[in-house]
Amino acid sequence: CCLSKSGDILSQWRAYAKDGFGVSIGFDREKLDVYDGIIGNNLDPKHRLTLSDISYMDINVIECLAERILSRYSFIKKYYMNEIISTSKFNRYDKCILELISNIIHLNTTTKNPAFKEEKEVRLVYQTLDTGRYEYPESSSIKDLKYRISNNQIISYYELGFPKDAVSELILGPNNKFKESDIVNFLQYNGFEHSIKILKSKASYGA
Repeated sequence: CCLSKSGDILSQWRAYAKDGFGVSIGFDREKLDVYDGIIGNNLDPKHRLTLSDISYMDINVIECLAERILSRYSFIKKYYMNEIISTSKFNRYDKCILELISNIIHLNTTTKNPAFKEEKEVRLVYQTLDTGRYEYPESSSIKDLKYRISNNQIISYYELGFPKDAVSELILGPNNKFKESDIVNFLQYNGFEHSIKILKSKASYGA
């Protein structure tokens, strides 16, 4: 899921909010209660849903970072070449392999071309496992895999529940026609009892 540090960017209104007729929803990052760390093949369910700021880098910078990560784990190749079968060493090296994979996944998931820097993207990532979601209780905020049709494509997705008090503000798009009183009534009807700031976009489609 792609979010942004800025809720009022003209290019975002045009691309993602029905040409400015939509609404930007602002969240309190801390109240989302999402892990803020390395994205990777983490077996702990609490650490498989992560929220990370995107870094905007040229491809040559990304390649240098990838090489630096790989160099830290160069001993893994020697491990496999020597076919170490000792249980203690096997477990130790397997942990290192998992760390290597996690670092590469994190780099791949949290970097983007500088041409998109204006977006100020924050990315919510959910790492699935082939074993399914058996480790999640029924009360989990992550629900079962679902599908939808979008732009003539079949899209797979997971629904994520979040605390209502995590919503902190609403910004109405440049072309939005909603009345503030109607928004307040709509929020109360849907159980949002806390104070939510309602703002009008400062972006303009004119000169």
